This record gives sequence, C-alpha cells and structure tokens, in this order.
Amino acid sequence: IPSFTSVSTAIYAGFFEELVFRGMLIAPMLRRDQSRKSVYTALIVSSVVFGLIHGMNVVGGAPIDSSIMQVVTAALLGIIFGVAFLCTGNLWLGVLLHTVHDIIAFSNVGATSEAGIITKGVTISTWLDLAMCIAVAVYANMYIRKEPVMNDVIKLWRGKWREGA
Repeated sequence: IPSFTSVSTAIYAGFFEELVFRGMLIAPMLRRDQSRKSVYTALIVSSVVFGLIHGMNVVGGAPIDSSIMQVVTAALLGIIFGVAFLCTGNLWLGVLLHTVHDIIAFSNVGATSEAGIITKGVTISTWLDLAMCIAVAVYANMYIRKEPVMNDVIKLWRGKWREGA
C-alpha cells in the first residue's frame, strides 16, 4: 500500500512535471510552427530533457544504477505523456497517467525517500517498469506517426494558437 508521502509526491510530481515539460516546453515550441517536424522535435526535446532531469536524483542519494534506469524510463515516459498532450492539447491526461505511474513505481520499488527519490538499487520492478515503458512508448510513437493522427495533431495545435492569438 503506498504511503501518504508517496501518493502526495506522485500527485505533486505528476502535476508540476507535466506543467513544465509538456505545457511549458512542448506548447511554446509549437507556437510558430505546427509542422510534422516541429511536433516530433518538441516531443523528442521534451522527452530527453525530462529523462536527463531525473538523473539529478543521484545528487539526492539515489544509487547510480537506479538513476540511469530512471533517466531511460523517464525519457520513455516523456514520449508517452508527450503524445497524450500533443493529441489532446490538454495536460490533465498526462497528469493522471504520470501520477498513477509514480504511485505504482514508488509502491513497487519498496524504498523511496520522502522526496520520491528511489533509494534502492535496480530491482525486478525497475526492469518491469522499463519493459512496460518501452512497449507503450513504441506504440505511442507508432500511433502519432500515422498520417491521420499527425494531421489531427497539427490541426489541433494550429487551432489552439489561432484562438489564443
């Protein structure tokens, strides 16, 4: 059963990380140009930065091996959450997915600090999380690459910026 600290940290991280990495990173990148290339660039840049930021957990006391796994897993999650944001134009689905993922991850790892930093090395749970993230990120990438989906994403973001202008 997840602790109150794990749940509250997951909610906090889910909201603020989505706001920063999707809302404040992806959205502005699409303001001037809503082309296919811009959509992919925004998705990849936000995902890589999201992954790399999780490497800072080593400063908070996380073991090197679990920090490396977190960087890779977070980058893959960035693709998943980014595709959700790009396809809906809304942060809330990503916030929900992010929060649920973190609650499950914190519960399964078995050792996290009050700040949500994994203090235990790589476990079977870490490997399963990575495998699931690979599978879903590959699917999300294939999904957004479909012509009708990409056309809908471009249309959505062109409309968003026209409305806000």
